[in-house]
Amino acid sequence: MLPTHLLTNTYKYINRAEYKVFKKMEHIHIKDIYDKVYIKLSEIIKTFDITVFGCKVDETKFKYLFETSQKILEDPYNIALQVIIENFTHFLNNKNGVGYIVYESRNAESNADKKSPDIKMYENFCKIKSVSKGIPYINQNSITNRIRYFDIVRKITENPGLEFADFIAFNLYKSFFVGDTKDKTEFMKKIEKSLYNGGFSQSVKDLRCFYGVRNIPEDYETINFLNKELDRLKRAYKNLKNEKEKLSSKNTILKQEKDQIKEQNKLLQEEINTLKSKSIEIDNNYQQNNC
Repeated sequence: MLPTHLLTNTYKYINRAEYKVFKKMEHIHIKDIYDKVYIKLSEIIKTFDITVFGCKVDETKFKYLFETSQKILEDPYNIALQVIIENFTHFLNNKNGVGYIVYESRNAESNADKKSPDIKMYENFCKIKSVSKGIPYINQNSITNRIRYFDIVRKITENPGLEFADFIAFNLYKSFFVGDTKDKTEFMKKIEKSLYNGGFSQSVKDLRCFYGVRNIPEDYETINFLNKELDRLKRAYKNLKNEKEKLSSKNTILKQEKDQIKEQNKLLQEEINTLKSKSIEIDNNYQQNNC
């Protein structure tokens, strides 16, 4: 659950102190470590049958659609949390289970202010639990019964689950929103396959872009354009289909005419052969009479 500007800047983490050791290594050794890490991560997803939930918040689009002089726009983290809690509750209800949320702290170590990111996030969680804040489809009772608590973990603890979630978030972003299909790694493919699909088989219904990873806000301008383009293509397809049927009818007529011509040609050939035979007979008779 990361806003786009943080996901885009993830590559900058290479300058962190713990990563500087790689600067002294040969590229081939770095690639070997990289491959081994991602093979292991792929195995973890498969072994533990992990289900992935995600949400990408496009802050630029949100500002374009909602920002006014009164600044009514909600915090992107709150929006993402609402989406994920809704889909997580749906998942837990399908499994008849309960769960909890582990959240990586965004506070500075000395920040205990009531307006700090962690406090704001926890307050948002409480509002979601108590009054279904920002949840359009799942009722408040289901959220309360299925999601028990919200655990904030400091980044300095380097919680293995959260570190693994960072790998998933980064690769999910690359795979779905900035990557090229042909450049997808095996780990990316595993993540995509593990996205929550609402309890449906992916071969029957692919709803991962709704239940698994939500891209918000929806780009209605693009959707309208694509719908118009789809209508145009449908009309063009219908016209092509009609044209194909007309050409098919013409082809049938031409085939019939071709068959008729072939039959006529056959009759003419027979007449020619008959005339040739008669001509030969006449020539023979003429020669005999002259002798």
